[in-house]
Amino acid sequence: MKLQTFLYALACYSLIFASSLASAKSEDAKRFVVGVQNFNDYSPYSSFVNNTYSGFNRELLDAFAQDYGYEFVYMALPIKRLYRQFLDGTVDFKYPDNAIWSATQKEGHNILYSDPIVSFVDGVIVLNKNKPIQRDELNKLGMIAGFTPSPYLKDIDSKRLEVFETRSLEPLIKMLTTGRIDGIYTNLAVMRNHVSHHHDQTTLMSMSQTLPHVTGTRHLSTKLHPGMIVEFNQFLKQNRKLVNEIKQKHGLL
Repeated sequence: MKLQTFLYALACYSLIFASSLASAKSEDAKRFVVGVQNFNDYSPYSSFVNNTYSGFNRELLDAFAQDYGYEFVYMALPIKRLYRQFLDGTVDFKYPDNAIWSATQKEGHNILYSDPIVSFVDGVIVLNKNKPIQRDELNKLGMIAGFTPSPYLKDIDSKRLEVFETRSLEPLIKMLTTGRIDGIYTNLAVMRNHVSHHHDQTTLMSMSQTLPHVTGTRHLSTKLHPGMIVEFNQFLKQNRKLVNEIKQKHGLL
C-alpha cells in the first residue's frame, strides 16, 4: 500500500514538474532580446540611464509586444558591438536599423526589415552666424561616438576632415559655440529636442542646407524571426492611430 502511495505521489510530482517545465519553455519562447543603442540621451527616440532603456523606441515596441503576447528584453550596446551581436545571433532583433547602415558588414547575412516606422534627417548643425558654409570650409566635425557620417567618409579617410567624438550632444554644442569645431553631424530631431530642453531658445544654430545631409527611414530588423516582422508590419497598419499618438507624444509625428 505504501509502495502504491509512493508511486502515485511520484507520478503526480512528475506531472507537475513536466507541466512547470513546459510552461517555462513556453514563456522563454515568447521572450526576445532587442539590441538597441546605448546612447545616454538620444531623445526623443531613446535614452539609456541607470540601465533603463526608455523613449519612443521602447514605447512603440512594447505596445507591439503586449498586443501579441511577447516580452521584449532590451540590450543596450555600443553600436559596433551591437552589430556584431546582432549578426552572430546573440540578439533577436535590432532597432533602429536600415538596409544601408553598415551595409558592407551585413554582406552575406539574410536580414529582414520591417516597414518604415519613422523618417529621419541627419546633417551638419552649424552656427547661424557662419552660414552659408561650404564643404571646403568644414574642417573640424563633431559627432556622437558610433555615428557614421556617410557623406563625409572620403574626407575623413583622406584626413582632410578632422573628427571629434563624444558620448553625448552637450559637449559637442560647447565645442561648436566656442569655435573648436565647425559643425556637428547628428540627427535633426535629436538636436531640436536637446536644444529645446537644455538651451535658451535664442541659441543660434541650425542644420546647414549647403552641406550634404542624409534622409531615410528607421526599421526593425531580424535574422531569426521573419514571421514576427510580418506581425509587426500588421501591427503598424492596424494601429495607425496608436502609433501616431506615440509619435506625437515624443514629437516625431
